[in-house]
Amino acid sequence: MSDYYENSNHSGYNRGTWPYSGDTSEPPQESPSPEAQQGLETTSFMLGIAALASTCFMTVVLPCILAPVSIVLAVLSKGRRQHLRGAARHAVILSAVSLLLNAVLIGTSVSSLFRSPETRGAVNQVTKQMYGTTVEEMIRQIDRDLGTNLSSLLRGDSTTEPEDQNRDSTEDGMDGGDNGTII
Repeated sequence: MSDYYENSNHSGYNRGTWPYSGDTSEPPQESPSPEAQQGLETTSFMLGIAALASTCFMTVVLPCILAPVSIVLAVLSKGRRQHLRGAARHAVILSAVSLLLNAVLIGTSVSSLFRSPETRGAVNQVTKQMYGTTVEEMIRQIDRDLGTNLSSLLRGDSTTEPEDQNRDSTEDGMDGGDNGTII
C-alpha cells in the first residue's frame, strides 16, 4: 500500500499504479502497440491482395471470406487514430474492389445462365444427365408448386399471357383451367 500513497497526488488519483493488485506496472493499453498495428496493417493488405487475386481467378467463395477479414483487420489496426494509414487504407480499397468485382462476376454468370440459349442448353444437358430433369423443368415445377412466375422472368417476358401458362401446364399433364397454383 505504501506504493499507492507514494504515487498518489493527494487528490484521490494515483499516477499509473494499480493500488489493489500490488502491481506497480503500467495500466493496460486500450490500443495495440505500434508494432502490432503495423502487423495488422500488413496482414490486412496481404489479405486484400489475395482477395483481389482470387476474384481475378474467378473463384467465388474465397474473396467473400478474405475481403471482410481484411477490412476488419484494417479497422482494428487503426487503434485510437482518427484515420487509417497507408497499407490499411489500401487494404480496404482492395477488399472493396474485390467484393464489387465478385458481385459483378456472380451477376453476369447468373444472367448469362438464364439469358444465353447456348449456356442454358449446356446447363440443361448437364442437369438432365445428373438429375434426370432440366433446369427449365425444375423452374416450371417451382412455378406450379409455389404459384410463382419465375419461368417468364427467366425468358425475359414482363408478363405471361394465360395461353402461355396453359400451354406449359398442359405439357406437364395438367388441364388448362387450374394452372397448378396454390390458393
